[in-house]
Amino acid sequence: MARIAFRGRGVPVIDVAPLAGAWPAAGDDARRRACIEAIADACARVGFFHALGHGVDERVQARTLRAASDFFALPAERKERIANARSYCFRGYVRQGLENTAGVPDEREQIEFGREEPPVDPAAGAQHYERLRGPNQWPEERDVPGFREAISDFARRMTTLGEQLTRAICAGLGRAGAYGVEVGGDDASDARRLERLFDGAHLQWKVCKYPLLGGAGDDARASPSGVGSHADSGFLTLLVQDCVGGLQAQLDDGGWVDVAPVPGSVVVNMGEMLQLASAGRAVGTLFLQPAA
Repeated sequence: MARIAFRGRGVPVIDVAPLAGAWPAAGDDARRRACIEAIADACARVGFFHALGHGVDERVQARTLRAASDFFALPAERKERIANARSYCFRGYVRQGLENTAGVPDEREQIEFGREEPPVDPAAGAQHYERLRGPNQWPEERDVPGFREAISDFARRMTTLGEQLTRAICAGLGRAGAYGVEVGGDDASDARRLERLFDGAHLQWKVCKYPLLGGAGDDARASPSGVGSHADSGFLTLLVQDCVGGLQAQLDDGGWVDVAPVPGSVVVNMGEMLQLASAGRAVGTLFLQPAA
């Protein structure tokens, strides 16, 4: 059986190691099926889980968090050199309070990245949505040594994990044939149609810093949350937390539960596109990020 535990009032911790390797698996089908079923249950019940055994080494996570900390420690004018207002595809730095959720300023600063792609030429007849593709903006190496390497390596590893989790979620929610696993359904034509949705999928990575809540320092704010209550619009969100925490998810009874940091884990939460694609079998849970 899959290793599964529960934190607080309902955020499970799932060992996803059985998802690694080729699909279909040889010799470990029972372990993989149990893992898929545990993920499907988390998708349907709370829309959040902690993933362990995911293959993204804790040293890689730590290097990424250090690189992020080094960037956010830069003076404001040096961070603004890569402001996303300079990018037609919205890549780059966003200062604290510039974005808002439900009309309330977001109390966080962040850098946004995507796949590293060549610029899109509007004169070539590109569709409007294709202008979300393009080159990233990176801080100068002398400002944050090793930043680009650390973030790019982390993004590659998380992309692989995301692909594994997507296969498992599709299988667990009844779309199995394209992935060689049969859990909850065997409609191969539906599975192939779903799989094609992910050809050239749009990926977005964010490196975020939230202010202290009621603490000292220039970035301390009185706001009760870093970002207000919302659901992510995409298919799947993977999140690495630091040791401070602050993330909360809303349960179906309307109460809020802490998604407390689990050392080495990756938090997985379902987005609105997954809820739509699964006809509501997976829930795109509301969540918020109180300031630390």
